[in-house]
Amino acid sequence: MQYEILRDVLIIVVSVTAMLGALIGGLVFFLLRAALIKDITAEVSKQVDKECCKLRAISDVQLGVTYWIQKSYDRAIEVTKRALEDAEDVLDESKVIFAKSNLGFYYAEKHKQEPTWRRKEEAIELTKIGFEKYSPSVSGFQQPDWIDNHVFVKATFVQTSREREEVVQLIDNLLSRGDLETIHVYLEESKTYVSRLRLTS
Repeated sequence: MQYEILRDVLIIVVSVTAMLGALIGGLVFFLLRAALIKDITAEVSKQVDKECCKLRAISDVQLGVTYWIQKSYDRAIEVTKRALEDAEDVLDESKVIFAKSNLGFYYAEKHKQEPTWRRKEEAIELTKIGFEKYSPSVSGFQQPDWIDNHVFVKATFVQTSREREEVVQLIDNLLSRGDLETIHVYLEESKTYVSRLRLTS
């Protein structure tokens, strides 16, 4: 009889302990699950926002090219600046350089329509980034257009005979490079343009 009572008490204690353990384990599981779902949801949302921002910026940069083709330089400048302001920190380096190089190029095109000398330094600096980062052997940086954009901007904003000489010398040096054959025609055009400028100093 004593053993039966002991056995019954033991069964009750074990059962209650098992129920409490299951209850506590279930509670811990649901608390951890809720915390993890919240963290995972926040991380996924953050990544989705980042990717959407990148896509909008890439779209704006391409839209800038479309506006440039249509000779709508103000719109090309506007959408390209927006892309850089909104997403420069999330875009790949080569895409940022592409956008900046194009923006400097659009400033020069706008300058040819109506002089905007105040943009000279900014346009040169924007295109200089791609000029310096260009590499014929590094994937993503094999962009001869970056070289052409910089030369075009420098030629467009020439104000003095000294600047003209520097641009002509730069072009001559670039024309001797085999990796830039695809832009030789454009370099020659910039050289012809700058050589025909009438300068007062």
